[in-house]
Amino acid sequence: REDYLAKVPGYPSLEDRLAFQDRRMEAICSISEQMIISYAYSDLNGKKQELSSRIEDAFRVSVKEDFQEWPYDEKSYFPFRPHELGKALAEKLFVRGGKIRGSVSSLETFQTCPYRYFLEKGLGLNNTSGYPGVDPALLGRLRHKVMEDLGKNGFTDDEEVLKTEINSLFSAIREVFPNDTSLPLKQRVIEDIMRQRVLMAVALEQGSFHQEESERPIETEIPVKPYPFAFKGIVDRIDVSQDYYRIIDYKSSAHKFTTREFHEGKLLQLMTYAWVSQNIISGKRPFGVYYFGLNVQKGKDNLKDDPQVQYRKNNRLQGRNFEQTSDESLAQSELVAGKTKSADFFTFEEGMNELLGIYANISEAILSGDIPVKTGNCDFCAFQPICRKESAKEDDEEDDDGTD
Repeated sequence: REDYLAKVPGYPSLEDRLAFQDRRMEAICSISEQMIISYAYSDLNGKKQELSSRIEDAFRVSVKEDFQEWPYDEKSYFPFRPHELGKALAEKLFVRGGKIRGSVSSLETFQTCPYRYFLEKGLGLNNTSGYPGVDPALLGRLRHKVMEDLGKNGFTDDEEVLKTEINSLFSAIREVFPNDTSLPLKQRVIEDIMRQRVLMAVALEQGSFHQEESERPIETEIPVKPYPFAFKGIVDRIDVSQDYYRIIDYKSSAHKFTTREFHEGKLLQLMTYAWVSQNIISGKRPFGVYYFGLNVQKGKDNLKDDPQVQYRKNNRLQGRNFEQTSDESLAQSELVAGKTKSADFFTFEEGMNELLGIYANISEAILSGDIPVKTGNCDFCAFQPICRKESAKEDDEEDDDGTD
């Protein structure tokens, strides 16, 4: 190599380059009162590495002293320290105008993982996947838009109406993602899924209920201490009968309303919307709240059932009835899984009393400043690269074992 460099016009020799390096090292050592040199403590085989002799020599020339090795504290385990903000900082981050503002789903996020709530609502980080095209979230919003648009004019089993709606939406998507070659396949998949879901929506209107409101904006305040919650949101759908109303929330994936998760504060949205809707639908009682999944669940096949009956069983709306009735025109048990065991049943009034207690507990928890990482719902969270979920999981497992 040096033979080659010697042929380059004006290129300094090895001796000149080393002399220049020594002068620079001496200058660096002489201009600072204190100098810290960091380098890899060991190589890939675990062998300790020493400081370069040329650096040591330059240091001795300038300072007339030897380097002092930095005290190296080696630990086999660093204990996991939960994230904490403190009450004062939590109040600055989450309280605006004397209220905790946001959406009901954001508080469900807090109950699921307080650390994610802090990142989104405290720091304002965006929980997006960064997917460079038509991602599952966009396809979910598209299915939601289909149900919204078709419901405004009354659901119909005319497939041409559905195809026209989906063609219009995908035409707009192609303008944004003209190079996405998967769009034709995705459109066919969406058509197949929504064909069945629209038929389910048509069947729902064969009973006593019919759609009264679609995409209804709401705004309300939950009066709890230490700070009330101020919410804005949109109710996907409100159906009414002669005496009752029911809340339906469209979901891209399968959701169930379980008593346990409601008690844990992870299912607040439907109950809150039912409470707010009392001011929208006057003179009627809430009959129930339900999730309408905009996907297809196969379930277990039963050769004795008609395929359409089997489909309805596997893809019923999931939720909770507040009234115990034998009137099938109201309950629609073939289409709606709203009945519960007697031990799990609660009336709307009982549910509201518990809901206010849950909101009060959440308000106190947010203002405490504790924002621990909770694992179990991390698969689609975009904050995984900055989250110490594995450390939190190990710490939880040690606590479960009774060890420190």
